[in-house]
Amino acid sequence: MVGVRVSNALALSPIFDNRKVGKAWGRGYLLYGPTGRGKSSLIGAIDNFLKLDISDLQLLNVGNDSNIRELLLWTPNQSILVIEDIDCSVKLPGLVD
Repeated sequence: MVGVRVSNALALSPIFDNRKVGKAWGRGYLLYGPTGRGKSSLIGAIDNFLKLDISDLQLLNVGNDSNIRELLLWTPNQSILVIEDIDCSVKLPGLVD
């Protein structure tokens, strides 16, 4: 089921051809929910189905925006970028820690 949906989503990528749009095309998904609900397992299943590299970015270990840009430049094409615990890494104004 997941494999069919992922394959169908990737089949749309020619619609967003870089030459027509003028910028790189990418697809992003936000997986959220309580601990132990299968988010990491889903990422693993997608990885096994698509045979892509997984790059895991821990924002707590990144100093600033320039470092993030540099890390993203080194991320392989045709890979899955996982940003874990982004809610713990970003300070939002008006919210108490």
